[in-house]
Amino acid sequence: MSNRKVDTVIIGAGTAGLYALSEVKKSGRSWLLIQGGEDGTTCARVGCMPSKVLLKTAELFSSRDQFESQGILGSSHLELDPVAVMTHLRKMRDMFTNGVRGRTTERMDDNHLIRGYAEFTGKNSLRANGQDITFNNAIVATGSSPVIPKPWQDFANLYTTDTFFEIEKLPSSIAIIGMGAIGLEMGQALSQLGVRVAGFDQAQTVAGIQDNELLEDALESLSTYFPIHLGEPVTLNQNDSGGVNVICNGIEESFDAVLLALGRRSNSLKMNLEAAGAAILDGQVSFNEQTMGVEGTSLYIAGDATSERAVMHEAADEGLIAGYNANQTTAKRFKRKTALGIVFTQPNIARVGNLVEDETTLSSLVKLTANGRAKVKHATVGGIKIIADRETGTIRGAEIVSVDGEHLAHLMAWAIEQKQTAMQLSKMPTYHPVVEEALSACIDSLTHQLNPNKSVAEQKLSILD
Repeated sequence: MSNRKVDTVIIGAGTAGLYALSEVKKSGRSWLLIQGGEDGTTCARVGCMPSKVLLKTAELFSSRDQFESQGILGSSHLELDPVAVMTHLRKMRDMFTNGVRGRTTERMDDNHLIRGYAEFTGKNSLRANGQDITFNNAIVATGSSPVIPKPWQDFANLYTTDTFFEIEKLPSSIAIIGMGAIGLEMGQALSQLGVRVAGFDQAQTVAGIQDNELLEDALESLSTYFPIHLGEPVTLNQNDSGGVNVICNGIEESFDAVLLALGRRSNSLKMNLEAAGAAILDGQVSFNEQTMGVEGTSLYIAGDATSERAVMHEAADEGLIAGYNANQTTAKRFKRKTALGIVFTQPNIARVGNLVEDETTLSSLVKLTANGRAKVKHATVGGIKIIADRETGTIRGAEIVSVDGEHLAHLMAWAIEQKQTAMQLSKMPTYHPVVEEALSACIDSLTHQLNPNKSVAEQKLSILD
């Protein structure tokens, strides 16, 4: 068994680990990357990117339903090849993952990359692939794995996003358990591709939507694609044909397959972090989200390994923070960016910033029914809710169910990050006809609530003299 000593060890070659490595390399100190899973990042391999490929294919195929009413004939002759759909998805997925590998792990030699899983053996030591390694700092970026309840782990035809994209062709029917982002996206896409889909979740909402009106709008639209059953647990039974029976609220229905979208669980707890001095509270590693440091240890943690903010852009930022601080004598605290989450269904569902409403806030909700661009797009379901500070008018948060909501969400996230007020945003230019006019209308409503005695001209325009 060989022994090695390095300044910094990065455990995990996903988004967080690779971004951390980009910072660690700048120090000129020695480093080592340990990678036990598949290369290519969760986002590129089993998350963000393959699901978006499926959504695009579904959007193209389902658009045929609007052809005839707009004078485009012949759509009844269009057919779907369920094998080719999955082949195309994997081709695109492989393009993304090969791009990541080609820029990173494939360029590393044995002095910088160890294949295997790491286990901590002491405060500044670990073992991986038969090698004992001592380090000054270690960055834990081990990612996450899909949650699969124990009673269901041996079921046939039960998938997570880690396995679903490998099937050869689309199933004829599928139950999706978990109506978060991935469950909704996959449900809508598969339904548009002709798969019989049903969605289930114990929660009373989907994608975390808080506003009741926006929730009704989202369910109204999404339920035209597939039925969604909320607020009840489900039971699964393997049936004689190899499919799965789903029992919910006393009703049993049979499906060819089940997709579990119950979230992901950090892989960090499999590494004996306690040996390195880490405190584990309620199954989570205790860390400082501004430094990404694990208190009382030589460890930093980043990405899905933290069990928090499990999205790609947050993993990237956390990797940068961890990698930067691994190079410092004293860790620096970093301001975290405005929270931003987007579901790429149609309509998009987005949640931005702080959505808590209390006596210190006021809000405005504008629907899309009167928006001309939304009418042209045949997408008037949904709306935009913005929350502002009652005293200062500073925007705190936004909840969006809207066509092109992904872009509206970014506008709101940038406004919140810059501490913009409703009055300042009311003075921003808006073109016509665009969906952003609904966003402007919502902001103008807030501005009027905050400044009821000002004229519209004073609210929307700046006086020069």
